[in-house]
Amino acid sequence: MKIKKEYPILIAVIIALGAYLYLKPSDRMQYTLPDIPAIERADINKIEIIRPGEDPIVLEKKDETWRVGENAYPADATKVDSMLNTLADFSVTDLVSESKAFERFELDKEKGIRIKAFTGADLVREFDMGKTAASFRHTYVKLAKEDAIYQAAGNFKRSFDLSLDAIRNKTVTDFPVEAIRSITALRETETVTFTRTEKEAAGAAEKTSEKAEETTDTPPAPVIVWKRTDGEETPDADMQSFLAKLNKIKCQRFETNPADGAYANPVYRFELTDTDKKTYTLSVFEKLSEDVNDYPATSTMAMEPFILSRWELNQILDKLPAPNAPKAEEKTTES
Repeated sequence: MKIKKEYPILIAVIIALGAYLYLKPSDRMQYTLPDIPAIERADINKIEIIRPGEDPIVLEKKDETWRVGENAYPADATKVDSMLNTLADFSVTDLVSESKAFERFELDKEKGIRIKAFTGADLVREFDMGKTAASFRHTYVKLAKEDAIYQAAGNFKRSFDLSLDAIRNKTVTDFPVEAIRSITALRETETVTFTRTEKEAAGAAEKTSEKAEETTDTPPAPVIVWKRTDGEETPDADMQSFLAKLNKIKCQRFETNPADGAYANPVYRFELTDTDKKTYTLSVFEKLSEDVNDYPATSTMAMEPFILSRWELNQILDKLPAPNAPKAEEKTTES
């Protein structure tokens, strides 16, 4: 009987303990995360990336186009999209430290990167970016005018830890493919010109006078070919394939301080002329040394000289419909 009387007491103790554990605030609930004001990515028109000891990298939207740096270089649209998404979706998930352990999280004056976003002249987002968390899906941040360190959702390094050259749009050729009417290609010492020509379709002139009044068939459309300097004809499909490869190529990097003599005499040059007689030219020069694989180059469609990879150059040469076209790496020098 004594044991039976203890059952209700034991049950009451278990219920009380369970209620206590359920209602007891956990350590995680002892702080309140800050409210992050919402912003629309479409409203952001200026971004600043400020590294310690360096000039700020400023991106600004002008006439619906994002530009970067003092010279207003066109910015890479994919990289700008990543920045805008990060700024608009910015949220903190955890309080990490209130002990000012900035160096531990790379938020100190030597390593922290400050990010600012503006709508018009109004500063709408500001925080310091530290290192990426071990998960690579979070970043340690410090909000403006606060010492607390938070964990924010996302890998911000991929969006903001970039040099000015990395943010620039690396596209160095851009022309209206369908409007091109003439192509002149220099390959080392050989120059060949292709001219777009329309010729009568085969069999179009064989219609007899007896049936001329009877037929209602639409005459065959002219055939487009490209006549080379030597009189040979190249199919339009081959030239379109070449133009598609030559258009919108990307460089390795831009050369703000080109080496002396690097852009003297081109070894490859591609000059295009469109229906309005406007020309577009890509020139490729000798490698700076034998131990490098890339080539100095210029383009009338780019603001500065740049470095073109050997792989990209060979892709262009492979598509050029001309006989005896050696690849760039096959070039040899006589001793």
